[in-house]
Amino acid sequence: MPAIDVLDDQVDLTPQRHLPQTGEPAADPAEVIARMNEFDRLLDHLRRLLPAVRNAQEAPLREAPQADVADLVRSGSISVQRALSRSRSTSATVDAAVLTAADILSGGPATGAATRADDEPGPRVQPGDILVPAIGRKISARVATPNQVGAELGPGAQLIRVDTTRFDPWFVAGVISRSDNARIAGRASSTANGALRIDIRRLTIPVVPLRQQQAYGQAFRQLAEFRAALDQAAATGATLARDIGDGLTAGAFGLPS
Repeated sequence: MPAIDVLDDQVDLTPQRHLPQTGEPAADPAEVIARMNEFDRLLDHLRRLLPAVRNAQEAPLREAPQADVADLVRSGSISVQRALSRSRSTSATVDAAVLTAADILSGGPATGAATRADDEPGPRVQPGDILVPAIGRKISARVATPNQVGAELGPGAQLIRVDTTRFDPWFVAGVISRSDNARIAGRASSTANGALRIDIRRLTIPVVPLRQQQAYGQAFRQLAEFRAALDQAAATGATLARDIGDGLTAGAFGLPS
């Protein structure tokens, strides 16, 4: 049916190319198609990141003895550190770049800022440190990335430092991030609605041989990489969907015949 038969005589049928353009122009079609191909490769990479697992006939972690983190801290095989509270020192102060909870989750470098006494630097991140946001709805432990090593710990972050002759950092990060651990380690926080203040010392860690920890740690590391790639895919896909929609509306893309 011709368009003129379904519209009344008050509708302007001037072709869009003759009308004033408003807003930002659609993205370059060739560039969008190149990003679609790149997105396909990202999805292939994402599928390969999932660790290989099987239905377990035995449950070594569930059946293993559990060690209290608080006891491990007292024995010196694990330390838990937080940023120093704001100093009342009268000495000179400096503005320091510090690691935030958001930095921990993104794996990025320190983006926060804090003012502290010049002679009271906070804990600095070392290779193998496990970083945990101090407040959250769940426990999200991450092993420090290379661009986080050397950064100063911010007030919203805490770290776990393990004796690597006894504990694999990725294993520890994985087991303490278990979903129901937030109920054990979390206490109601007055600073964020619905969030919990995470006290790592209230948790337990399965005691298994280091070689077994390392095998599990590799799987937990792959899961961390999978989550990061999944976040990237979600952000990239959202932008791609927007640009394809804008391109279709603007007439930059056609549909297959």
